[in-house]
Amino acid sequence: MKLRAIRLENVRRFTAPAAVAGIGDGLNVLSEPNEHGKSTLFDALQALFQRPHGSKDKEVRALRPHAGGAPEVTVEIETAEGRFTLSKRWLSKPYARVERAGRLVAQADAAEDWIGRLMGDAAGGPAGLLWVRQGMTGLDPDTPKEQKAALAARRDLLSSVTGEVEAMTGGRRMDAALARCAEERAVYCTATGRPRTGGPWKAAQERVEQLKAEEAELDATARALHAALDERRRLRRELADLEEPEAAAARAQRLAEAQAAHQAAERHAERVEGERRTLEAARHHEADLAARLERLRAALAERDAATDAAEAARGARATAQDRVAEADAAAEA
Repeated sequence: MKLRAIRLENVRRFTAPAAVAGIGDGLNVLSEPNEHGKSTLFDALQALFQRPHGSKDKEVRALRPHAGGAPEVTVEIETAEGRFTLSKRWLSKPYARVERAGRLVAQADAAEDWIGRLMGDAAGGPAGLLWVRQGMTGLDPDTPKEQKAALAARRDLLSSVTGEVEAMTGGRRMDAALARCAEERAVYCTATGRPRTGGPWKAAQERVEQLKAEEAELDATARALHAALDERRRLRRELADLEEPEAAAARAQRLAEAQAAHQAAERHAERVEGERRTLEAARHHEADLAARLERLRAALAERDAATDAAEAARGARATAQDRVAEADAAAEA
């Protein structure tokens, strides 16, 4: 038997129809994050093959969504006889159907018997291990007949596994296995459990260190490249802003205004420089005039002094003349 597709409706979180199709031959891996319904899918699959459609036990009730509803599971399988569709519904209006190419093959208890014959005694042999999942203890048989069959199957399975273990752990097979293990172990490590020089374990450790160094180097390169890319994006944004028509026109307008202001400032500076030179010439002229004024004042002072001296000399002469006249008059008398 090969599973080809499974569809769920009103099964826990899958209140709307959900399907996994396109299941091929060989190993198929269902990969999804936690809490995305993987366990629900397998519980529904196991219920279809192991729970009668009339069952209302706790495992079947556990398939019902919190909002209520009747769980429905449909699978498509391929056997040596062809391709079949198996459908079951529990709790409300329960049914079980087996169809082939759209034609009803069996329903109700007949469908349950058909599924039972399909499963056969596989659950009691090693194939029964296919239903074993990590930490799963639910969906155990609850009827005496099912419990008895399951107990016998487990005993047969335990006997088979026990026989294999005893055959492996006893006699020369065990010695050969231990010797082979020791031989394989010696390739990887020393008797003390340390990595053997030149061995695969030591080479792997060295390779790990080498890869760590390469990772650090690549990480630094990646950071530098990220920084360069960020800078490149920034420069591209700036370039785009510079090449934007409206921004270019605004810059041209500001440049023209700045150039006009610069020219006006240069003209004003030239006028200021001309006025400064005029002021400087006036200051020099004023200094010359002040010097001339001082010279004139000195000349006037000298003239006034000479005039005063001349007046004094004339006064002294007049006095002398008067005395001479008086002397002459006295002599004549």
